[in-house]
Amino acid sequence: MQSPNGYQITDTLFSSSSARVFRGWRESDHLPVILRACSENATPSQEARLAASAEVLKLFDHPNIVNLLECAHFRNQAYLVMADKQAISLSQYAETFTDKRIPIDNFLHIAIQLADALSVIHHAQVIHKDLHPGNILITPNKQSVQIIDFGLASLLSRE
Repeated sequence: MQSPNGYQITDTLFSSSSARVFRGWRESDHLPVILRACSENATPSQEARLAASAEVLKLFDHPNIVNLLECAHFRNQAYLVMADKQAISLSQYAETFTDKRIPIDNFLHIAIQLADALSVIHHAQVIHKDLHPGNILITPNKQSVQIIDFGLASLLSRE
């Protein structure tokens, strides 16, 4: 896999018929990043969804909403470049506990961050439309939460 200019891809995190997600780093400052692109045989609607996701993410600067660093282009392919906090999904995090039950103090800490992020998202007139434990990331050592994957999100002004 060739990397977009200015980035080095180190791992494939996810690949499907519609999207590919990679882990890597930015060459200029070695910042860890996540790169999201459409699959090689993407339909125009899938490419439009990626562009719409970028448009939505540009609305936010919040610690609990994934941070879009830039849109990079390489060989007529758009990539969303986001900061990589080395997080795991909320589903994976829950599996580290007995019976997948997150202790109440951890749960409340996570819930408060999610409520704050959703408040910001909804005040911006955005509906995520795909919020589930796989689209909520947590950095276990800091218990910092981030909402990701705005591919299905809608701006109410367009609905």
